[in-house]
Amino acid sequence: MTDTQQYALGTIGGFSELVNSGVKTLALSEVLAPAAMDRLYPEAQRVAARNKVQLYRENDLLVTDLFPADVAKGKDVLLIYQGRRRTNICGSRPTRTSLRKAGQYTGKAREAIARRFGRMLSYPTWRINELLAEQTSFRTMRAISAFAPATSSCTTAISIERRRSIARRWGWSWWPTTTWPASFA
Repeated sequence: MTDTQQYALGTIGGFSELVNSGVKTLALSEVLAPAAMDRLYPEAQRVAARNKVQLYRENDLLVTDLFPADVAKGKDVLLIYQGRRRTNICGSRPTRTSLRKAGQYTGKAREAIARRFGRMLSYPTWRINELLAEQTSFRTMRAISAFAPATSSCTTAISIERRRSIARRWGWSWWPTTTWPASFA
């Protein structure tokens, strides 16, 4: 077994444990060429059975704005899930297909499917937003704040008012309000 296969099996084992424990509802394996997946799949099934999860070999992964469009093109990926989760992801494909045929797999409709897929992968909202920002024109407040100055008059005013509030609460009326010890900053 090659290092790549061992790594992929370790990833499958780790994600299987997360799905089994309820931390994730759906996980994806490494994307592999079909021939490599053929060699890996029997052992992956044993790992999944040991962790009480199911695998579904997908050769046409749902394309959303969470990941580059060509991330799994011509490759296979394993969906790691329990129960009916595979039905949910496969249910998104007809929606995407019908929107694409109608020329409407754009904008908010495309974003909604990406967000749904991200929630199935148990990603927090902030991470979904970051992934969308990497692939589309969507921008998060984190991305916007990266370009804002480190201090602004608004931030400073709030900070001083907050400091005054803390000083009053602790009875530190004698404490100067324009400076503050580094331990409270």
